Amino acid sequence: MKLKNISLFSLTASLLLGSSQATNLETTYHQDQGFKKVAFFASIGGSSHYNWVLSICDELGSRGHNVTFLTSDKVAKFGKPFQHVQTVPVLPGVTYDPKEIANSEEIRKYHPGRQISIVFNLALAEYKEGYLGVRDYLIENEVDLVLCDHFADSCVDAARSVGIPYVIATTPTLSEAANAPYIINDIMYGSEPTTEFQSLFSRFYGNYISPFIFYRHLSSVIKKQIELKKEVGLPAKLEHPNEIWKDSLVLVNNAFGFLPPRPLGPLVELIGPIMNKEYAPLTDSFKTFLDHHQRVAYIAFGQTATPSLKDTTTILLSLLESLEQGVLDGFIWATVNSGEMFPKTVKTKSGTVYKTQDIFSDAHPHIRMVTWSPQMSLLLHPSVRLFVSHGGFASISESIFAGKPMLLFPFFGDQPTNAMWLEQNKLGMAFSHDTHPLDVAKKIQMVVEDKENILSESMKRMKANAQIRSMHGVIRGADLVEEALYTHRDGVIEHRVTADRRMSYLKAHNLDLYALLAFVVTSILSVFGFIIFKLNSFVKPYLHQYNKLKTQ
Repeated sequence: MKLKNISLFSLTASLLLGSSQATNLETTYHQDQGFKKVAFFASIGGSSHYNWVLSICDELGSRGHNVTFLTSDKVAKFGKPFQHVQTVPVLPGVTYDPKEIANSEEIRKYHPGRQISIVFNLALAEYKEGYLGVRDYLIENEVDLVLCDHFADSCVDAARSVGIPYVIATTPTLSEAANAPYIINDIMYGSEPTTEFQSLFSRFYGNYISPFIFYRHLSSVIKKQIELKKEVGLPAKLEHPNEIWKDSLVLVNNAFGFLPPRPLGPLVELIGPIMNKEYAPLTDSFKTFLDHHQRVAYIAFGQTATPSLKDTTTILLSLLESLEQGVLDGFIWATVNSGEMFPKTVKTKSGTVYKTQDIFSDAHPHIRMVTWSPQMSLLLHPSVRLFVSHGGFASISESIFAGKPMLLFPFFGDQPTNAMWLEQNKLGMAFSHDTHPLDVAKKIQMVVEDKENILSESMKRMKANAQIRSMHGVIRGADLVEEALYTHRDGVIEHRVTADRRMSYLKAHNLDLYALLAFVVTSILSVFGFIIFKLNSFVKPYLHQYNKLKTQ
């Protein structure tokens, strides 16, 4: 017994001694290669083009890197909350009125190719200043790597001209390495997320006819871009993004579930949804309103989309019908760009006439019309039961994170695709500009009541997905940028380059193998055929002689 106790003591002591001498792993790559200089450039678009990338930049800055946000004077405000990022405007920026470029009534008259050309023209308006400003900063400050917003061709061209690696920051999965035959990865080929529910004709039209129509609308933009490249001393040619990005890491602020699953190439990383660290809290006015209501709809259409008079009339009527029917007991509408686009009066099915002047002056106790709202805090409140949105990715992310179903009214760009995908996955419903107000009210009722719990069950799963993925998205993004910083050679992350890039197309796709197999099979069949033919030729005279003797 004494010996057993001694043995037990010895074992315990050895374990404790071993644990005290355990080796702790520590990273040394910062000491080995030093800290780096990183820049991020974006100057077009709303907060969804800036905040998530700046969050990654802020994390990189906290690790010791020198990080700069290069942008225009117009949007330099986005850099203020990030204490480890220095904001440096390199161009004045373009002034534009959202009502002029994103008015729903005008946009609907245009082919999607025309819609895209408007956005591209806006980006090209500052291409020259952007290219020169970014290029000069990269050279003067010896920047090691630059992150470029997917709209910022000027940033990519500047990085290539200087000869430093660049990382693409995007929300839609535009890279060819994130494509598949059944995925519609570009609005040029259609607005549906996949070909799953497309007819044969729709697929044919999307693949072989639609691109020609798009090119017709984009031809002037392409010519303009070539001319601008010539003006800054770049080769007068236009390259496809798939060729330009082929060696670059592409960070996508998105996730499966928010978009259709598909195989991804090694240079594409889904790191979303990245959420802000902090959000504006509820004001006393909002909190009081929500605390005194239980079934509230929140309506907001982002920073750019501008609904028409017909749109606001339809939506307002559907909300008022829902109030009268008891489906909702209140709604909050953040009008932003649509404050002037409301009718003077609306009349519901019951015959009640509402004056919008009274509604906007808070005369109605169950309605709040505001120019600004703390969106995330509103969505997190238990009284908010429905989010009526345009379907932008940032709004979708916030809604799913909060677990609130959506009624989507898409305008342009990727919004129709987002709306269709979310509706297919039972995360909400959608309506269009020609939907009758009573039909919209019916959709509101279906979403809010959700009698079979179909939407709530789907949302519960996706809420978990969003919250899990958002926990480490910023850290993951910063890790990936550091991977590019410390492992690239001449701008190429070689360990992420697939073998097919070093092979011929025939070999990479086994076409030569299939050709050899076809040759072997054909040869064998030919030999057998030849043998059978020869045997037949040899036996035929004897058979003929035999039959002749038999008949005699």
